[in-house]
Amino acid sequence: MYIASQICELIALLIDLIAYHFKTKKRMIVVSNIGCFFNILHYLFLGAFSGCAAKVITFIRNAIIVEKENRKGLNNIFFLVLFVILYLVFGVITYNGLYTVIPTIICIIYLLCIWNGNELNVKGASCLCTLLWIIYNVFIMSYAGILTNAVLFISTAIAYIRERKKQVKRKNYG
Repeated sequence: MYIASQICELIALLIDLIAYHFKTKKRMIVVSNIGCFFNILHYLFLGAFSGCAAKVITFIRNAIIVEKENRKGLNNIFFLVLFVILYLVFGVITYNGLYTVIPTIICIIYLLCIWNGNELNVKGASCLCTLLWIIYNVFIMSYAGILTNAVLFISTAIAYIRERKKQVKRKNYG
């Protein structure tokens, strides 16, 4: 199962490399959710249940975030609080040592940034979260996970810097 887990994570890497270079939050999330499915398999095959549970909740969260753009009823603090509670509950359920809280922390940080954040904030949060996923993947000995998040950090940082430069240019030149 270890090799299957690593293959799933490398597929997720390819998908995520594409996702963070989309200009709209909706497109980033839709494509990222395909990669999230492979992350779920990756962590499941490794028996890393805290990472797996966090990614399952993330998959559902992403679908709702995409829909909330079209349905005002979903753009409600209730859903934000619900997802924070879900992350915390499943974080407790899957607790198996201090390192297993890392996915819960990551997902709550990212949720708070993505819920109403713009693309630049989402990319900035992604940079922080990929660094934290590297730490988690070291603990579960997922070499593909370490590689994936290192590459995603670099890729997302590049996307963040490009977007930031565009915003500064627009602000300075109107």
